Amino acid sequence: MLSNVKPVVLDVILSSTCHGIPNIFKSTKSALKFLWIFCSILSTAGCCLLVFQNIAKYLKYEVTTKIRVKNDYIATFPAITICNINFFTTEKATELLPFCSEILTPSSLDDYDFQIKFRNCLEKHGLMEQNKSIYGDSKKKLINGSWFKNELLNLKEFVYFYHSEYGNCYTFNSGVLQNGSHVDLKKMARSRRTDGLILILNFEIDKGLLEYPSELGGIIFIHNQESSPYSVTGVLIGTKSTANIGLKRTFAKSEPKPYSECDGNTKNPESHESELYKLILAKNGYYTQAFCIEQCYQKKLSQTCNCTEFMIPSVFDKEPCDLYGKCYQHIMGNFFTFENINKECIDLCPLECEKQTFDQTISAQTLNGTDHYSVVYIYYDSLASTVVEESPTTTPADLISSIGGVAGLFLGMSLLSLVEIIEVVFRLIFILFDRQIFTQRNSSVLNTI
Repeated sequence: MLSNVKPVVLDVILSSTCHGIPNIFKSTKSALKFLWIFCSILSTAGCCLLVFQNIAKYLKYEVTTKIRVKNDYIATFPAITICNINFFTTEKATELLPFCSEILTPSSLDDYDFQIKFRNCLEKHGLMEQNKSIYGDSKKKLINGSWFKNELLNLKEFVYFYHSEYGNCYTFNSGVLQNGSHVDLKKMARSRRTDGLILILNFEIDKGLLEYPSELGGIIFIHNQESSPYSVTGVLIGTKSTANIGLKRTFAKSEPKPYSECDGNTKNPESHESELYKLILAKNGYYTQAFCIEQCYQKKLSQTCNCTEFMIPSVFDKEPCDLYGKCYQHIMGNFFTFENINKECIDLCPLECEKQTFDQTISAQTLNGTDHYSVVYIYYDSLASTVVEESPTTTPADLISSIGGVAGLFLGMSLLSLVEIIEVVFRLIFILFDRQIFTQRNSSVLNTI
């Protein structure tokens, strides 16, 4: 059998496309044979080194970031949510002050958190269960005037939104009206201050509440229509001022794991196993990791203290916590550390890969003759948007091409060179198969004799 195998192996070696090995066997002179052996070993070592480096580079999962400016002639205007910075602003709220007189001190600088103390007291008395909206600004009171592209707006275009921290808020350009009917989104075709949204806002609070320390002003959240005011940081607006908020859009898209920390699709409830993630999407319809971490905190409160913090939105149906109670104070004091969040929340809260943000340029001037009013201009500084995209520095195709190029350069190999190994295996199988048939025939002949 060995006499049959040797010619087959030798034939494949001599016809191999790996030039070094055939030349070792073809060389009749020892010096030439040694030269080919030395060069083959050197080339194989160099090939292995570069292949290893290419694989190591691929396994680093590095990305190339491409930043480009996309020039648009028209841009969709964002959703704008407007709130008074004070949760309590009305006479109805003033009427409830006697319920909390034992913990509130008029004109005391110690009551810098008067609004929080007052609300916590009313929550404990069960006076915040219903009609929360009567304690904050009405739409007509807060928004004294509004224009878009120099056209007067109807107040129906501002939709009520309850914010867990600021109470009554109103959203412009959300795409829906209060009755649920859909409307076209506003767009801008010129980046001019007067072509955007102009607001005259009244941040006055009831005289009875002025006896207690309160900040006067408002807060404006600028977000896209698919997200919530909770997903962005608001812009604080003072009284007696004209505020100019110039916007520029940025669209960012990251590669999912293992190229970054983001987790791919965060809009499909079935894309992640986290029950908290699924609950947030089911109840809110939108998702961000920052919001999820807040809900992780609320989950901890609900499990430990059987309540949730009323200053933060919650997807859990629990009674509001006493913000000055021992259980709440203990959880609040220990939860928001990097180690604890990483331990309890990160696995439950996937990071989104796609984001749209509005970069803001803010300026303000004093507005004379108005104690409680402010004028706000919100507009696009430029209709162009910045697009930030990531792509893998080394793709699987790049890795295969690099390995193929290195193998071809150093050893003369190609993908078809692997077929030669398969050919040897098949030819050896055929020899073994033929030998078995020959043996069986001889046995049959001997048995016949």
